[in-house]
Amino acid sequence: MKHLLYVMLLGLLFSCKVTSETTTMGTVERIDPSLDNIINQDAKIEVLGEGYEWSEGPLWVAEKNMLLFSDVPKNTV
Repeated sequence: MKHLLYVMLLGLLFSCKVTSETTTMGTVERIDPSLDNIINQDAKIEVLGEGYEWSEGPLWVAEKNMLLFSDVPKNTV
């Protein structure tokens, strides 16, 4: 369940508007207080990448401690 929340949150982060200064416009709405158990209340939204045409994912790979997503038109992961 914890990883599902991460994936859902990351999906939300990828949907945030990004300006040319790579800052985001938005906040995290905490509907369920249990989110505070896995994400610090002071956590800031961070842009992990930009310039993608159409991304799919994300997928968290715990064994490698990495986040994967793909840019479909560019056929890259």
